[in-house]
Amino acid sequence: MQKKNIIIAYDIFEGEIKRINTDTETLWQFTIASLGDSPYPDEEDKIGEFLGITNNYLWIVTNLGRLIALDIETGEVQKVASPHTVDEKYNYHLNKAFGHIYIKEEDGNLYCMSYNMVTIIDTQTFTIKEEYNFREEDPEEMGQYESVYKPLLQGNYFTFIGSKHKEYGGIGWIGIFDYKARKLVWEYELLPFEERKTTRNQLVPPQPLYMSGNKLYIKDIKDNLYIFEREE
Repeated sequence: MQKKNIIIAYDIFEGEIKRINTDTETLWQFTIASLGDSPYPDEEDKIGEFLGITNNYLWIVTNLGRLIALDIETGEVQKVASPHTVDEKYNYHLNKAFGHIYIKEEDGNLYCMSYNMVTIIDTQTFTIKEEYNFREEDPEEMGQYESVYKPLLQGNYFTFIGSKHKEYGGIGWIGIFDYKARKLVWEYELLPFEERKTTRNQLVPPQPLYMSGNKLYIKDIKDNLYIFEREE
């Protein structure tokens, strides 16, 4: 990861993140051990995912679900959130798993959607700006879903694939959730139960619902492509 002739490097063997310049001089380094003891005695924490840089901080999720931010100028770490109660002593905000996390370019904040929660994190104050249970906010529509898979942040929406209560045989539904209005704005049963049962076809998380302009794109497990055009 490079920014203005400064390179952010991750040493996978040492578990260190370093900032070096183009002369390969180390300006600072950060070790995963500085986050605190692992919540599990037999499992070490590791870097899980680099979310990106916003407001001069590199945002990271660890394998054990800790959300942290590194100041790219100094290497100072902000311990933002963790799902583990033992991390409260390290000044983490306690929170259940955020699910899928995205940086929104328009405001630089983090937008997260998990199995039942939407969370917006202010990346300047390192605090939870907004958080709600989307099933409780929209019980008639989103409350019908037993599972929501692979939500993608696209504009003011999360697109997703899902399955509803008392449905079996894989994933067949696609939908669009408006996180500002806190409600489902569109859904469609792409692969009904009987079709899934007879053909063994279904939707899968590695092939989510994409939005581009007024069109939606998705593939099923057999790589059939479906294209929808939204009416304005």
